Amino acid sequence: MGCRLHLPPAGHQTRAAELRMGGRASMTVWGMVADDLTGAVDAAAGFSAMGLPAIVACEGIDTPLDEGVTVVVTGARAWDPELSTAATQTAVETLVRGGAERLFVKIDSTARGSTRYQILGALTGWSAREPDAAAVICPAFPALGRVVRGACVFVHDVPLALSPASSDAVTPVDESDLRAILDARPVRVGDTVRPGERVVLDAQTDEDLDDVAATILAAGPSAIAVGSGGLAAALGRAEPATWPASTDSQRVDGPIMVAVSSRHPRALAQLDALSSAASDVRVFTTSREWTAPAVAAQELAARVAVAVEATRPAALVLVGGDGASRILHALGARRLRVRGALTPGSGLSTIEGGIVSGVPVVTKSGGFGPDDELLTLVERLRRPRFSSTLLEPKDPS
Repeated sequence: MGCRLHLPPAGHQTRAAELRMGGRASMTVWGMVADDLTGAVDAAAGFSAMGLPAIVACEGIDTPLDEGVTVVVTGARAWDPELSTAATQTAVETLVRGGAERLFVKIDSTARGSTRYQILGALTGWSAREPDAAAVICPAFPALGRVVRGACVFVHDVPLALSPASSDAVTPVDESDLRAILDARPVRVGDTVRPGERVVLDAQTDEDLDDVAATILAAGPSAIAVGSGGLAAALGRAEPATWPASTDSQRVDGPIMVAVSSRHPRALAQLDALSSAASDVRVFTTSREWTAPAVAAQELAARVAVAVEATRPAALVLVGGDGASRILHALGARRLRVRGALTPGSGLSTIEGGIVSGVPVVTKSGGFGPDDELLTLVERLRRPRFSSTLLEPKDPS
């Protein structure tokens, strides 16, 4: 069997989408598995920006799943093949039991870490629901300078293996070709994909990603979408919402706490710029001397928790996936309700549960953005210059 990857004609909508737009059917129940927390929020923001409810679970998931997207974070990026495969398979099986109708596997846009084995685990878990399951992969995120051309990843036109990702402190990459990194076959629209296959589609622009998203949706639920926040946003654009996306300008008055666990050169440059220019922000960071990343992140989480108990922040900004996850766990957060993005790749959520329930939190990876990125995020929190996606059911009358 298998599925055929075809691009619907311009203006085409699936029957399900037509029913949703007519108000006669509910939106799709998406399940998502992510290998780190910042990427999870980033990808979920692509859905929430279009009005779909988006939840990132910090401590288990509610079942049955709500309409929209529910994200399970495995933390498996730096794990070994066996653990990564098993953790992803378990997460997918949990989503299947919860009623997920489509599956998205969020991977790093530079394919760092155990990505190959996460996809393997997802295929195994999703095959219980869809025997013809295949993984359709496109990690491109053009807004952040990451594209896929000829099945190879480029970062700002530099081959991945020559980019800063090649010297990442935790999960470096030494290849640019996704055929080698993921054991995947490059395909084009119109090709047939066999059950269990991993295939790669190119994308260099958001318009290309819209075509990839349309192709995946047309292929049906056996096609597992695998990508970064770029593909998630394209799928969100293709998924009509039954709840309207209203905008709400918010202003944060009070202390903002910024915690940086990432050791990426981009994150360190942004931290230096923030520290030298913002006197009204409390900054927490790990030591720049080498310490095991997990140990450093746990120590950072403990210090942030003590500070939060002493002074409740008006907002949190967390940079680095492992540190963000550990900080939210230390604060007792149960889940994040994702509102949208303040900048590309910087997701805005509201914390639900724990000692900072109701507090807005911005999460981002440390590997992208200009030197003034943290300054920009703080400014946008301070001033009512941004819009967040608020989800309110339509009045049934």
